[in-house]
Amino acid sequence: MKLGDHRLTLLFFALTIGVFLVMGSYFPKELAVPLEGSAIRPVLLLEFASQPSHLVNIFGEANDPPARGAD
Repeated sequence: MKLGDHRLTLLFFALTIGVFLVMGSYFPKELAVPLEGSAIRPVLLLEFASQPSHLVNIFGEANDPPARGAD
């Protein structure tokens, strides 16, 4: 097969779909939802933050107690 062969493209397409299906069933669906009260995913919130107040809304104040994983 040459690099520009349509069969190679179809093979890569099928492999990509297969990986998506396997990973979609492996990772829990709860991790794919936005934060409560927000229509934007957390990564997008961080990318669109343009003021320090936006970062405070995402991460909280410096003296806030940790929300999770602080054992």
